[in-house]
Amino acid sequence: MLMQPQSLDHLSAEQLREMTARLLTELRHSQALNAKLAQGHSPAAHQTGA
Repeated sequence: MLMQPQSLDHLSAEQLREMTARLLTELRHSQALNAKLAQGHSPAAHQTGA
């Protein structure tokens, strides 16, 4: 969700809070997905038992 800074001027405080909550939720989801993907690609995950 991209918005130009000047387009935020017309939003109420409640709308800004809602948008912030959505963005934080999206950020947490992305971070969790990235962490999961990074964990799957770690060197230890590709080692074979010897």
